[in-house]
Amino acid sequence: NFTRSITKVSNAPIHRLSTNIIPSHYRLYIDASQLEELIFQGTLDIDIQIKEITDEIILNSVNLNITQIGFQDNNFTSIILNGSVKFNQEYEQAIIKFHQPLNPGNGRLYLSFNGKINDQLNGFYRTQSGDSLGACTQFEPGYARQAFPCFDEPSFKANFTITIRSHKNLTTLSNMPVKSKSNGENDTYVYEFETTPIMSTYLVAYVIGYYDYIETRDINNVLIRVYTSIGKQNQGSFALKTAAKILPFYADYFGIKYPLSKLDMVAVSDFGSGAMENWGLVTYRETYLLVNGHTSPQKTKQDVSLVVAHELAHQWFGNLVTMQWWNDLWLNEDNFASWIEFLAVDYVYPEFDIWTQFVSDTLATCMVPDALHNSHPIEMSIEKPTEIDEIFDEITYGKG
Repeated sequence: NFTRSITKVSNAPIHRLSTNIIPSHYRLYIDASQLEELIFQGTLDIDIQIKEITDEIILNSVNLNITQIGFQDNNFTSIILNGSVKFNQEYEQAIIKFHQPLNPGNGRLYLSFNGKINDQLNGFYRTQSGDSLGACTQFEPGYARQAFPCFDEPSFKANFTITIRSHKNLTTLSNMPVKSKSNGENDTYVYEFETTPIMSTYLVAYVIGYYDYIETRDINNVLIRVYTSIGKQNQGSFALKTAAKILPFYADYFGIKYPLSKLDMVAVSDFGSGAMENWGLVTYRETYLLVNGHTSPQKTKQDVSLVVAHELAHQWFGNLVTMQWWNDLWLNEDNFASWIEFLAVDYVYPEFDIWTQFVSDTLATCMVPDALHNSHPIEMSIEKPTEIDEIFDEITYGKG
């Protein structure tokens, strides 16, 4: 019997995941057919590479009930668990111990789990538009672990193949286009989406609900859609037109084509942030995407165009090229996206004279909190998961 622990001591801080286990591909199935009960079930296969012999796998998981665990090595040998999964609540980690050592090489981790659709505007949460119930994800910075067990750090990039079961009368979206749609039980569809490029867990997204949409294609034939609550689709026309001009501008400016075949922009009725750059499925607070052509002032159009430009810049800088850890968030947000949004808007709408507003809207805004005693450097040490949210402030977004 194998009784002695052989877990290799990692040089990583205790709050960080070990780099001894590297994920390469997630196959994620989410059953959201019980949306009315605010619960979901899921299964997950993760292809991993083990660098050095170990008897445990540690990944992130919060508020999830993990019901089944299995592991198969590259010889298709199943490895038996040593007891049940244990959780480190402070560091939001699930610790899976095995009876036998896991040898270096490739393997596959199998998990079944369930959880609750929450009302906290992060993780996998419910949305409400009138009497219509829906659900949406917000995984940045560390909330993917609330929706499925994962290696929830930006440096652990992998491919994702996502499948979602939901009711037939609901629109169901994810990062990639739908690959196939089949009939499920109890008046549901099962949507399988195309596999993503390698990306961080915080960029995974799915949206379920009642939506109308309008669409166009940019000059590079990328399909762009704006999704809105029922009856509001015409208010998405300005954002759609803006995105169709900015997306090819960035492709030309960076010298790199937009990596996906579609871009969806969704106005979410309940959304905590201004917007979120999920790759291929950008989510927005309604006020930062919708423009009423009859009543909205010019300032609203400027604000919407800047937010759209900011999130589309992230499709390259942040999504394609990503920081290793959250202490470099300032590079992701301010040093690039918060600057180039002005460049893009000036190109598309020179009549806005947007650069003259840069000093008052960005430079002066970030100098006020930076003058306070509780100001902080733009690069901060992060020791616990709870500290990640604290760096999303005006200094991080504006000072760089």
